[in-house]
Amino acid sequence: MKNELPKSVSVNGIDYEIFTVDEIDSDPLTNGTIYYDKQLIYVKASLAPQRMKQVLLHEIVHAIFYESGIEDTEEEVDILSRVLFSATKNSNGSFPLLLL
Repeated sequence: MKNELPKSVSVNGIDYEIFTVDEIDSDPLTNGTIYYDKQLIYVKASLAPQRMKQVLLHEIVHAIFYESGIEDTEEEVDILSRVLFSATKNSNGSFPLLLL
């Protein structure tokens, strides 16, 4: 079960459904995306389990910025999501809310 992604995530009281899909927006290089208006997060299904979790966390960080009314850049989201993902890998369970 640890390799499975959650079915949804709540960000600032807004529930986003999470789906694994074969392809995103007909772009084979895109690993994940978020649709704020539909409250959907898509992650590419063919990724390795750890990469899927990292991509999901990246999309959740986008949602955090959006639902907080803060404009973000890909660079900011990349940095923050990588640091948070690293914390989940090094925490040995001490950050249960961050464990994916």
